[in-house]
Formats: sequence, structure tokens, C-alpha cells
Amino acid sequence: MKVLEHVSFNVEDEESEDIIAGVGKIMVGLMRININDGVPSQNPLRCKRFVQGRQAQQQTPHQEKEAKKESFRKYLESSGAVDALTKVLVALYEQNDKPSSALEFIQQKLSCPSIPEYEKLQAQFSDLQIRYNDLLTTHRNTCKELEEMKSSHVLGMASTKETTDNESPAKDDS
Repeated sequence: MKVLEHVSFNVEDEESEDIIAGVGKIMVGLMRININDGVPSQNPLRCKRFVQGRQAQQQTPHQEKEAKKESFRKYLESSGAVDALTKVLVALYEQNDKPSSALEFIQQKLSCPSIPEYEKLQAQFSDLQIRYNDLLTTHRNTCKELEEMKSSHVLGMASTKETTDNESPAKDDS
């Protein structure tokens, strides 16, 4: 079996290139994507003929599992996830003073909130949702009261007009 070792990444010096190659090997190892010996030397996920040939074969459960892995790898590459993770892992490797938590470093570099920050944001969201619902209820009640006042004012104006029309003094011809 051969392990896919190619990860494309632009680098400016040989040391960074070695680091990136090592990170790429680690990532591939972590993803446990193995490719059979008969595979072309280029990336099989980008080799259309290879992928079509694999799909045309009657697949065993093992081959189906491998096809799913290859499909997932292609998805990660096309979405840019592999490049993003590579950059973060290279940044972690290049840190002189290694952070106490590699996971928090990765989350920070990927702009993910930490677990305490996430819980705090969830609590704030819940508080704001409750406040919004209270304000919405108050607004609806105020609108209802306003409509009631308008309708009572219109009715009051109509009854006042009838009263004044009936009570107006008749003009004498004297």
C-alpha cells in the first residue's frame, strides 16, 4: 500500500517546505487514507479515469469504504479544509513557545470560540431571546391599546357630532 503524501502549499524557503511536507504526511496519516499499489503516481482523486474506473468496478464492502474515504478526501481538498488545517498546524509547529493547549491554539487560529466563550455566548443569546420576546409582547400590547384608543376616539367623535347636531339652536325668523 502507498500512502498519499502530496499536499499543495506555496512556500518561500526549504525549511518551511520540509515542515509542510511533514504536516501533510501527518494529516494523511491521521485521516488513514491508504491507496492501493496499482494507483497512478499523481493524486488519484484528481485522476478522472482512475475515479471512473473505481466506480465502474463491482465494489466489495472494503472498496466501498475506501471509495468513501477518497470522496471525503476530495471534499476536504476542494473546500479548502486541508489547506486551512495545514496552515494552522504549520503555525503551531513554528511557535517557539508551544501553547499549553494545542486544541485551543487551533480553535483560536480557526476563529472558533473556546468552550467557555461559547457557553457565555449561548447564555447571552438566551438572555437576548427572552428580552426580545418580552419587548415583542409589550409592542403588540401597545399597538392593541393604540388601536382601541383610536376606535374609541372615532366613536366618541361620532357621538359628539350627533349630540351637537341635535342640540344646535334652531334659527328664529324673528
